[in-house]
Amino acid sequence: MIQPHTCRSTTRSTALSFWVLALSLPTTAMAELQMDTHFEIINGSLNRDAADVILLFNFAAVGIEGLQIHNRRGDDTLGHFGMASATAKLSRGTGSVSGKEGLSIHEVEFRADIDMPVFKVGQVSIGSVQFTDFAITDTSMMVYGH
Repeated sequence: MIQPHTCRSTTRSTALSFWVLALSLPTTAMAELQMDTHFEIINGSLNRDAADVILLFNFAAVGIEGLQIHNRRGDDTLGHFGMASATAKLSRGTGSVSGKEGLSIHEVEFRADIDMPVFKVGQVSIGSVQFTDFAITDTSMMVYGH
C-alpha cells in the first residue's frame, strides 16, 4: 500500500507532476496526495492576447495588470505570514455522473486577498478590483479528458 504524501510546493510544475503521479497509480493502490502550500504573487498580469486557455477573457478583451495574491489584510491573516494558502487532497476517482475515471481533487481550501489594481476591458481601464478574505472551502471536483 502506498502511504499518503504531503507536498509543500510553490511551483506549478511540481504540482502538475504530482497530479500525473496520482493518475498513473494502479487501481489497486489506495493512495492520496495531500497538498498544503502557502504562496504569494506580487506582479502578475493577464493579457487578452495571451490568454488562449481562458476563452471568456479573450471574448471580453479583459486585461489585468499588477495582480497580487496574498493574505495581508482582513480577518483571516493569522498563521499565514501574509501569504495565500491552498490545501487539497488528490487521488484517482470516478465521476458520479459520467462514470469516467480521472483525478479527484477534494477537500479543497483556498484563502487569499486578491488585488487587481488595473482592470481593463479593451484598452480602457475600468478601475481596480480587490477581494479581501476570499475563500473557497469544502469543494470537490473531478478532472478528466474528453
